Amino acid sequence: YVWAHDRHGYIPLARRGEPLAGLIVVKPTSPLRTLEELKGRKIGTPPEVAAVSHLTKMALLKAGIDPRQDVQVQYYKAHDSCLQQLLIGEIDACSTAAYPLRFFENKWNVTFRVLAETQTISHSLFIVHPRVSAKHREIIRKTILSWDKTKAGRLLLERGELKPFIAVTDAEYGEVRKYARQMQGK
Repeated sequence: YVWAHDRHGYIPLARRGEPLAGLIVVKPTSPLRTLEELKGRKIGTPPEVAAVSHLTKMALLKAGIDPRQDVQVQYYKAHDSCLQQLLIGEIDACSTAAYPLRFFENKWNVTFRVLAETQTISHSLFIVHPRVSAKHREIIRKTILSWDKTKAGRLLLERGELKPFIAVTDAEYGEVRKYARQMQGK
């Protein structure tokens, strides 16, 4: 979102009603107990541009681990790909979010152990191009925010195991901007 807003003027409409954190998970039998013990290990994340991947790198930096030198970061196309690689032992840890972790564990009847949780940020969101008129933006926003108030909307949320969406502002993503500048050395 931050890139789309800052470069192309996209406007936030609504976000998921729960905060987003990266959950760095390991197999239950893993000897790893702390984030610092990941030094020299392989850690998987979703795509490099994913918020969870950025949150993970922020957590590693705060733990004194340079994600460019001290660990091998492997990016996967999706959260479940990362979790699959952890399950078969190709990586030592996987960073994911709560929903994909719950979904994967339920689907495959497995349980992972949370090694560390990153800081939280505002969750994923709906955005629109600035060419969309203010009138239409408001119609779209009201529709998304009302999903928990209609039968069809509740069904949509339940099927996706999602909490209702809430209103959002650009200011909620300041921490993400700060991190992006830090990683770019600015």
